Amino acid sequence: MTDLELNPDFVKWIQTPTGCEGGNIDGAIWFFGLEWGGDSHQTQTPDLVINHEHPYVSGDYREVFPDDYQYNNKLTKLYAAMLGQPTEHYARVFHETRMFDSGSDTYKGNIYTLSSPREDAQYFTSNLQQLTGCRSKEDYKQAHRDHRFPMLQRWVKEHQPRVIVCFGNSYVNDYRGAFTEQPISFETKRFAGVKLSFAPINDGNTLLVVLPFIAFYSHCLNSDHRIRHAGLQVSQLAQAQFGNEWCHHLDLVLPPIQREEPQRVADKLGQELRAMGRSIEEFAQSHSLPLAELEALLNRNGRLSKELAKALARATQTTTREWLAVQLEWECWWAETDATSNPN
Repeated sequence: MTDLELNPDFVKWIQTPTGCEGGNIDGAIWFFGLEWGGDSHQTQTPDLVINHEHPYVSGDYREVFPDDYQYNNKLTKLYAAMLGQPTEHYARVFHETRMFDSGSDTYKGNIYTLSSPREDAQYFTSNLQQLTGCRSKEDYKQAHRDHRFPMLQRWVKEHQPRVIVCFGNSYVNDYRGAFTEQPISFETKRFAGVKLSFAPINDGNTLLVVLPFIAFYSHCLNSDHRIRHAGLQVSQLAQAQFGNEWCHHLDLVLPPIQREEPQRVADKLGQELRAMGRSIEEFAQSHSLPLAELEALLNRNGRLSKELAKALARATQTTTREWLAVQLEWECWWAETDATSNPN
């Protein structure tokens, strides 16, 4: 304990689910970040209203939640990957599992309750000092260690989550202190250019996992590729610790997304020829392009090479990336739609 002269109302406030967006506190999977964001009014001058009820995502917010912020977007993708679903199904997974609803298998929270942009003393503003009774950001964090972390530790013992997924590798000690009073040692895994730390807590009944931040910076969960790998790693660790039924919805079956066939290279080439008012023979001759390869593309019997993509880009004043992207998009669509069919 410290000798800080804390605001008593602030102390009471941080010993509640404030700072959590909530869901089902009895769910198997908890996702925790560092600080509650909210809007600028909430982060600077919140009303210290005491409410011991756990919130949950509902109403109109539920409809926009999967794409409301990049954190929500990538978090729902991570959950989809943990359940063995493609990350592109994230919105459907969110609604199908009622993610962060009062009866879901997921809970979302933060170990701290207010945010200031950085750790520097100058960013812990005078109104935050007045509100909390803390002189600095470090005092503020110590107040949470003294008064909020014991509550979070009780939550773990009372509600027995299977997996707590946290974000921010450099804050691994904060998360350790938030969820267990026992000394633990983290193991680490590296994959797809990022680091994962994990350790069993709660007498082995809970797995504490720390992943990189959800952000655009390097080494963060900044792409679907990394998110898929992270979800797979968490799922494998949980399965090794608890078995095949470590959470609900592992048997979730979603019908494939039905999407219209995207443009083919043949379609794009035909558009360019019509815009120029030229035949394929005239186009090939005027730009010294191989007629046989162009005819194969136009008849959907050939595949666009990098060399021809470069030549077409020069001839049509477009870019090589544009031509190759058309081909890649169609090939991905075809592979996902019916990998066993014979494209015409």
